[in-house]
Amino acid sequence: MSRLVIAVLFFATVVGVLGIPAANEIPSGFILDVKADCGRSRALDRPVLRVKTDLNVVIKAKCSNGVKKFLTTDKVNYALAGTFYGGSTSRCRFHRRANSEVYTVIVYVSYGEGGSPIHKEPEAYSLTCTFARKGLKSTKALLVKPGFNPPVELRSEAGSKTTSVLTLNIYNVRDQIIKGSIVRGCRVYLAATTSGRNRELGLRPVSCDAISATSGKRLPILRAGCSTKALWPAFTGFTTIGRRVRSPYFEMIQIEDDQKISFECVFTLCRTSCNGSSCAGSRPKRSSDEEDAEEVVRSEVMTVL
Repeated sequence: MSRLVIAVLFFATVVGVLGIPAANEIPSGFILDVKADCGRSRALDRPVLRVKTDLNVVIKAKCSNGVKKFLTTDKVNYALAGTFYGGSTSRCRFHRRANSEVYTVIVYVSYGEGGSPIHKEPEAYSLTCTFARKGLKSTKALLVKPGFNPPVELRSEAGSKTTSVLTLNIYNVRDQIIKGSIVRGCRVYLAATTSGRNRELGLRPVSCDAISATSGKRLPILRAGCSTKALWPAFTGFTTIGRRVRSPYFEMIQIEDDQKISFECVFTLCRTSCNGSSCAGSRPKRSSDEEDAEEVVRSEVMTVL
């Protein structure tokens, strides 16, 4: 039988619920966050059930109007619109406890490790939104032991051809920098920043490789700003916003049997704004005396478990 994990927060109008399984429920090195955004008030009727994970998952909610599936566009962030009232067939209607302003729904999450299609027995999360009838009550939550490893960090090496400092990091789905080791199959993304000391307004990736630290073999993952289809679909690029650029999510890989891996990218420092996708077409025109600098940046070596 599925293990039931309950987390309840009491508010007068706004209740956010985070469901976290007990220790050892989630595979070491992976992330699974389950919560309900209850909205500013019950009258607005805009609750949303949310799941963030780097596992291969199937997620369903047992609603008072039937079983509903979560939607996702990146296989990391999942969402399901809810309602406290009737009338909607697509939104998940919460169960209301008799003679109370307490609304609940149970979310079932089954997962497989490292992209495995074989899923474990679903975990059940009971999410609750409580609206007090009189006045504001203090926030209180049942203590649930987290089952996640502490965040890890990966620091990068900067280029030396410019006065600007560039960094290339690997992030988990919580937007935390990873360091040291990570489980193969975890969903991650690459992101780079520049300090702006060279008066650049942005940066764009020209090419990126995954590199075996032992053999030096390279797996091209980006060329001319576009995916090689090794990690992402064709015509996929990194996205630049100001002096930060990030890749789409991908599952952490190994090159052959080498557990040591790093990433290396060539970046163009943009003298003018270059926001948007690196695979969106030609670069903006510029005058002949506005040459964009190019820098090579490599992440530190990390261990894939």
